[in-house]
Amino acid sequence: MNTDAKLQELRACWLRYLDAYLSQRNLEAISELVGPGIHGVGTALDELAFSREASLQLFQRDIAQAANPIAYTIRKEHLSIPSATVGLVVCELDLTTEMLGQQLKLNHMRMSLVFVRTRDDWLLEHIHVSFPAELHGPDESYPYKELEERAAILQREVTERTARLQHALAQKDILMRELHHRVKNNLSLVSSLIGLSDLNSADDVADIRHRIKAIGLVHDKLFQLGTADQVPLREYLQDLLQTVFGSLATRPIEIQNQAAEIELPSHLAIPLGLLVNELATNAIKYGFTDESPAWFLVQLEPAGPGEIRAGQDIRNAVLRVTNSGPPFPDGVSLETAESMGLRLVQAMAEQLGGQLELTRKPRPLFTVTFPA
Repeated sequence: MNTDAKLQELRACWLRYLDAYLSQRNLEAISELVGPGIHGVGTALDELAFSREASLQLFQRDIAQAANPIAYTIRKEHLSIPSATVGLVVCELDLTTEMLGQQLKLNHMRMSLVFVRTRDDWLLEHIHVSFPAELHGPDESYPYKELEERAAILQREVTERTARLQHALAQKDILMRELHHRVKNNLSLVSSLIGLSDLNSADDVADIRHRIKAIGLVHDKLFQLGTADQVPLREYLQDLLQTVFGSLATRPIEIQNQAAEIELPSHLAIPLGLLVNELATNAIKYGFTDESPAWFLVQLEPAGPGEIRAGQDIRNAVLRVTNSGPPFPDGVSLETAESMGLRLVQAMAEQLGGQLELTRKPRPLFTVTFPA
């Protein structure tokens, strides 16, 4: 048999393989065309076979994953017979098929095949399949071998994003319930503050406005941070004091904020803020009477070993609030105080679970002790 006849036989065997593998997707027909030592390389990361059994398993998996017929067009082909029993085929194909209801077009699939001549025919003994790494036309899909890998990656991403969205939705529900509860409680608190006030002058109205502002700042912090109910105490008190002194003080006042770097739930942050707000307002009205540098100090630190605890109330902490003003008047005591401000300070200390004490000299010092 001359070389041309052998090439025709080789080409016919190669085309039978393409039909069985691509057009028919027929594993039985493929198995009749491959030799006992068939091995090869596919386009997926795990498509590397060194035996007939492993090769047929890859063919079987490939057909199961994409069972629809694959139409092919031969772009280029080169056949050669370097020896009497060895035939080589190198080709480039364009493929079209349907997968998951979508029409797929895959161009430039390259195949390198080695056939071995037997007594009756050529058998495929080696195959290497690849696609260009970067060459994808605007009308074609990714290689179908990559589709399942990409689909798995997308599925993981969808699952992860779904979990994040479900968590965010649950957090939103918690926030909405907490907001409803908090607004209801704070409206009741505002109503009580107004009821306790005389509101006979512009100063009384301004005091109420600042008390309500102290409540509003808690909500501002919660909104800015996106947390359900945890307020950074030092940051909150800094904003509160800057607001009070910025609107009421007629001279510079140094804020000495030494509050612990802790977070408090709003049901504790609000009364603590109201307490500090009242003492700051009181200092502006009565404390800074001379021309010496004015300062206002708020300090919250552990009262004993261990950390400050915050639950239903504050535990293991001591709050100190003082300023650079003159001694507290002897004629005014916490027990007999008639001013709305001092009564509110006592009420807030009690609500927080603390014991309020007043040191009059050398300068006013309010101490709230929270037992362990």
